[in-house]
Amino acid sequence: ASFSKCTALVDEGGGMYVGASGDVSLKGTSFSECTADYGGGMYVWRSGDVSLERASFSKCTALVDEGGGMYVGASGDVSLKGTSFSECTADNTVDGEGGGMYVYNSGDVSLDG
Repeated sequence: ASFSKCTALVDEGGGMYVGASGDVSLKGTSFSECTADYGGGMYVWRSGDVSLERASFSKCTALVDEGGGMYVGASGDVSLKGTSFSECTADNTVDGEGGGMYVYNSGDVSLDG
């Protein structure tokens, strides 16, 4: 699956929003030029484990604060295999945390290749 030039006009997850769900598993998914206040490409909140394999985030932007490419909050473990973040930004000049990825109050984070 691919998400390109997607925008959440008010709030989270320009490309994809997952809230209060079970586990999230994506393979070969791309997010390009997606924009939102938080989690420009993908926003996951209060869900189970998050697993991404061969995913890519390119030129995604969080306009207000955290997670230009991806935001994960209050969820389970986060596992990324062969996932890339390129030219992603968190634009807020005061905080602007996690241009590529922002993980808050979640389980273990594992990055592989």
